Amino acid sequence: MLPCLIVFEKVDIVDVLQGKLDFAKGYLGCETWRAEVEGSAEENAGRLLREFGLEEEGVDTEGGLVDTVIEASGAASSVETGIHILRSGGKYVQTGLGKPKIEFPIVAMGQKELMIRGCFRYGAGDYELAVGLLKKGLVDVKPLISSVTPFEKATEAWDKTARGDGVKNLIEGVRD
Repeated sequence: MLPCLIVFEKVDIVDVLQGKLDFAKGYLGCETWRAEVEGSAEENAGRLLREFGLEEEGVDTEGGLVDTVIEASGAASSVETGIHILRSGGKYVQTGLGKPKIEFPIVAMGQKELMIRGCFRYGAGDYELAVGLLKKGLVDVKPLISSVTPFEKATEAWDKTARGDGVKNLIEGVRD
C-alpha cells in the first residue's frame, strides 16, 4: 500500500476478490476493478481498458495508455493482463511471487519495447523506512491487520489467507 505515498496521476487496484477491492477503495480512496477468473488475459485487459477509457488508438497499436503496472499477486493471468494493458515503452514491475515458471506474453513485451523489472518483497533500508513512516503517522496499518492468530494455531491463519479472507492475517510469535 506504500505506492500511494508516491505521486501518481491515478492508481487503480485490480483483483478477483470483491472484498479486497472494497477494502482498497475505502482505505486508499482509489478506483478498483474486478477481473473475471473465467476470462482470458487478453479479454480482461480489453475490458479493463474500455471501462477506464484507456484504450490506445492508432495504426499498429495494441494495448492501452497505462504507463506503469506493479503486479503484486504473481498469478500468471495477472502477469499476462498487466503486459497487455501497458502502452508501448511502458514499465512493468513484478513484485508478486507465484509459480516458479509461467506462460509469458513475450511477443507483446518485445513489440511494445517494455521496461521490465523484478522486485523482491523488501530490500535494504525498507524496515527503517517503514518504521519512520509509522512514527510520523503517515501510514495507518491497523486497518490492514485482519486477524491475529496464536502461533499454536498458525495453520488457521494460512487457511484464512488461502481463502482470500482479510488483508493481513498475522501469526503471533511463540510465547513463553
